Amino acid sequence: MKKRRFFKLCLAACISCALLFAPVSQLPSRAAEVTVSGNVMSGTTSGLLLLSTPQGKMEIKIDNSTDTTSGKLLLPNQAVTVSVIGGNDGYLHASKISTGSQAAAVTVDTKNTAVINGKLNSNTKDNDLHFDTPQGEMVIKLDSTTSMGGCAFLVIGGSYSVTCGRGSDAYMHAISIADAAAASSGTPSSGSLNGDNSAYMSVSGTVSDRTTNGKLYLSTNEGTMQFIIDNSANTSKGMMLVPDRRLTVYFYHGSDAYLHAVTLVGEKSSSSATVYSSSAVSVSGTVNGKSTEDMLYLDTAQGRMEIKLDAVGSLNNCKVLTKDQRISVSCASGSDAYLHAVSITAL
Repeated sequence: MKKRRFFKLCLAACISCALLFAPVSQLPSRAAEVTVSGNVMSGTTSGLLLLSTPQGKMEIKIDNSTDTTSGKLLLPNQAVTVSVIGGNDGYLHASKISTGSQAAAVTVDTKNTAVINGKLNSNTKDNDLHFDTPQGEMVIKLDSTTSMGGCAFLVIGGSYSVTCGRGSDAYMHAISIADAAAASSGTPSSGSLNGDNSAYMSVSGTVSDRTTNGKLYLSTNEGTMQFIIDNSANTSKGMMLVPDRRLTVYFYHGSDAYLHAVTLVGEKSSSSATVYSSSAVSVSGTVNGKSTEDMLYLDTAQGRMEIKLDAVGSLNNCKVLTKDQRISVSCASGSDAYLHAVSITAL
């Protein structure tokens, strides 16, 4: 019995040596591929797969022509199956690598996209890509349809530029991925708080009645999402967070595991009225739930006032306005016969 086992081990070792050290002329041709299985080793790059097999370590080159349809991730200790052929450079080359970890197909919004630049970290597992970005750690789903551009496979520690869109499962999904070094120098790595939010993820929905001055609860088609509203958030186009108002939120995933709002954009109309700010007066009251981005309905001791919000220059002691919030409004008359808010202060 021991002799038979020893014979099998010797035979396996011989086959492995023959495959690894055979002259180039004797390596298998493309018409006669050899399939090997093993686990990905640390040190693997997007161009060279280090594979641990029962027979020993193999070094297999990854080319642009390598078939990646059955998997695009090469994680340490991951089990893979590789079809290899002989190359005229003395290396084995992978014609196909299968990881068996493809995600289920979902519908992805390819019109409203964001570009994320980051480094793939070790929290990545299966098809959940974890990227370290300037805005914190972001999780993006990898699909079988993801275009890989010039990088055949993703490896831990690699820097990538990812174009992503929201999927029908509420997750962000990678539409295309490119090596960061090869990405266009014009691609933004972070968004501007003054209007350019192209590098941030976004979602639209309606404001929930659970919303407070510091935290937005947004009801979306995929469920209720929570966003922290920091002092740096741009709320100039979405300050009125009263229940059922529609809102678009540009956001990032913070290192504290919360989503943080970068910019809030509500449904707002334009105005051409002239505001006579020299005649400003102050009134105090509470925000009525009928208020919109265009009009503040303020409940005061003397009754309800209608104050337009097209000329607000500053929000003091707050970033947003919520239902029943007590505020003081400095307002002035306009050429359209309405009062217009010049500044708002939370009391």
